[in-house]
Amino acid sequence: MPSSPNYINHVRIPENNDWVIFILIGCVFLYVFMMNIIERDASLKDFLLQKYFDASNNLPSWIITSCVITLTLSVLISQYIPVVPKLIADLHVLGYQLNKFGYTLLAVIFFYLAKSTLGYLFYQSIGDGKKMDYFLFHLHKILFYPVFFNDHFMCNPLLLPYRQK
Repeated sequence: MPSSPNYINHVRIPENNDWVIFILIGCVFLYVFMMNIIERDASLKDFLLQKYFDASNNLPSWIITSCVITLTLSVLISQYIPVVPKLIADLHVLGYQLNKFGYTLLAVIFFYLAKSTLGYLFYQSIGDGKKMDYFLFHLHKILFYPVFFNDHFMCNPLLLPYRQK
């Protein structure tokens, strides 16, 4: 049948977006873990309004916030990449090949690491290495807002076609 000239394949393969939901739920659980375990049962208001000198565990909080930002940004950007570059698609590590999300995740991780490294080198070059901790403390508070409050609208693949610009 498929070799006949009048045959049209009407089978539609739906896109499976369950991984987006799993990643967003995982990010929410990371934040719940951070608030309950690392920040010692702090409420959201206490966490956002705490001062630098009253805070503890700044590095683990910054790492968790960075992971959540990296994951959600990768989910958001990966749907706008048409194809994975041929050079990257030809790499097979342990029999696996990177898809659009994996490629975007690696790109965002390298960007985030380069940004953090350049920020660290900047503060060390001006002789204010102690201010790097203060900067990271305020940075993970600022970056907490859009990830926690807006990502369920930005990353929902069902809402993206209907968003008005």
